Amino acid sequence: MIVDKIGLLGTYAFKGCQVVEKFLLEHAPETITEKRYELSNGIFVMVQEGVPRENYCFEAHRRYIDVQVVLAGNEKIFWASLQDGNCTVEYDEKCDAAFYQVAEECATDIHLFDGMFAVFGPQDLHAPLNPLGANTFLKLVFKIPLKE
Repeated sequence: MIVDKIGLLGTYAFKGCQVVEKFLLEHAPETITEKRYELSNGIFVMVQEGVPRENYCFEAHRRYIDVQVVLAGNEKIFWASLQDGNCTVEYDEKCDAAFYQVAEECATDIHLFDGMFAVFGPQDLHAPLNPLGANTFLKLVFKIPLKE
């Protein structure tokens, strides 16, 4: 897992980093009108908006790395190691996700504010889409395939 500010994205060398950085440089938040964009090398990005909710669940992916970028507002993402999860919904190839329960003492909160990003790999359980307080947020989720 990586958490940092968008301006430092170029200092990382994970696969697809340049594609993510290029998209962010070429698209101001107010110009993003689609819900999904197809990029190069099998990478795509989804636009998500979050509103306060009471329930969350941990997810993990096998085929894609998630790069989650908050464009506006604040988001809380819960994180835990895959080793600490108890699978509740088996892996679904179509949606590239399995779902887990995690004991509270094994999870940690990550607070992403406007202009921050987080990278989650297959070993990272994460429960996204949790606005901080009564706030809403707008974010991009880049899906980077692990294999070409």
